Amino acid sequence: MFEHQKQSDSMIGLCAIDNGFQDLQIRINYGFHSDSIQTMVIKKENGEHSALFYTYKVGLDKNGGSKIDYIAITTKKPKSGWESFLFRLFSFDLMTLPDKTSLNNYPPDLTFDGVTVQIATPDSFRIYNYIDVSKARETVPEAKKMENILLLIEEEFNFKRIDSSDSVRKKIIEVPFEYGPIQVDSSH
Repeated sequence: MFEHQKQSDSMIGLCAIDNGFQDLQIRINYGFHSDSIQTMVIKKENGEHSALFYTYKVGLDKNGGSKIDYIAITTKKPKSGWESFLFRLFSFDLMTLPDKTSLNNYPPDLTFDGVTVQIATPDSFRIYNYIDVSKARETVPEAKKMENILLLIEEEFNFKRIDSSDSVRKKIIEVPFEYGPIQVDSSH
């Protein structure tokens, strides 16, 4: 899981954080059918908080390797402010949730949507993963917490997850990366 995540992060220009990060960096990757991915990077660096949202589609290059077909990057701030948002985020045990593989009651994978969380501090790094959170939340308390984390991010940052009927996903599928510059929107 980790090597795949490092490759995905590298493709969108993110440096590895497995050796720690200056203050705090949280990366939450949400993928739908493994080709459309959203990465939220929430960090505190030099005492300042920031959040970057990447939405991108992965395709195959001529040699069968992975390449970015489309990417949009947005800078956002939480509606309630950083202190309130982080308090609520950490109240769902983001820093200590276990990986789904260590949960005996986690249902088998039903679809291809998944969430991978990476957390780096100056002295530590951890990564964990959940699949089918919206379905598993009914029977697995940890999956419910992960779903609540995603809902909080949606609420605070006016963020919408990609799904099969989403117009953003359709836009990603239709707009080739090589035909336009990376879109950066910092107006939010």
